[in-house]
Amino acid sequence: MNLKGIKKMTTKEKLEEITVVIKAIGLTPKLQYTENQTAQMLGISTASLWRMRKDGIGIDYKKRETNSKSNNGRVMYPLSAIADYYFNNIRTA
Repeated sequence: MNLKGIKKMTTKEKLEEITVVIKAIGLTPKLQYTENQTAQMLGISTASLWRMRKDGIGIDYKKRETNSKSNNGRVMYPLSAIADYYFNNIRTA
């Protein structure tokens, strides 16, 4: 919902703003991030990210293919999905 008088951010603006956050916590800007890096950016635990994936809510993610017997591919979060989640769900006091 867009409140009266508040401009909705474009995707480019969101990416520029999240890049500032990324650099502030000492990460290198790139197109996708691991579960640990994403949790650090958002200030939440990796358990919260796992729970959101399990419940089908939260950030869009990609799971890399693996050849291991356990089929536990690495979960990666695209920068654009992180930015959308950050600006649509994170509240500050």
